[in-house]
Amino acid sequence: MLTIGNNLKKFRHYYCLSQSAIATELNISHQAISQWEHNASYTDIENLVKLSHFFKCDINQLLFDHQD
Repeated sequence: MLTIGNNLKKFRHYYCLSQSAIATELNISHQAISQWEHNASYTDIENLVKLSHFFKCDINQLLFDHQD
């Protein structure tokens, strides 16, 4: 099951970042981050790769449910 919204929010909180800070790094709007976190929309593969590099994680860690 895809859980990118929840995982993105967990990573963002872990690193104490705002949606705006991530949006600035990815050169997108903070509204896009909000929509992803609320599963109202999904990111494209290019931004998914950027997110994985930004958070220094595997793409699968963003996409799928993992037990903590």
